[in-house]
Amino acid sequence: MPSSLYEKLGLSRIKPTGLSLQMADKSVRTPLGVVEDVELKIDKIRLLADFVVLDTENSQNVHVILGRPLLAVVGAIIDVKRGKMTMQVEGQLVEIKASKISYDPPQT
Repeated sequence: MPSSLYEKLGLSRIKPTGLSLQMADKSVRTPLGVVEDVELKIDKIRLLADFVVLDTENSQNVHVILGRPLLAVVGAIIDVKRGKMTMQVEGQLVEIKASKISYDPPQT
């Protein structure tokens, strides 16, 4: 998660981490830390997830990457050809189409 999004959301404290990330351009970045137990709402499913917070350039296109551990918990099946992801948590089945993904910032 970009640090700008972390600040906008006003999440709990960042915990230090010894993590380092290798980026697509082969550079290595050290995150600011990890924020734990962030409530994530995906359609009608609510669950808690941990996010690594990375200091990045400010951009209009803010991206949050859902990692493998979270996708495994929700039993995600990603169909790239059809542009959809199907998840199942506690018996609830949710299908998300890539064209419908959006971000609604919290109202202050």
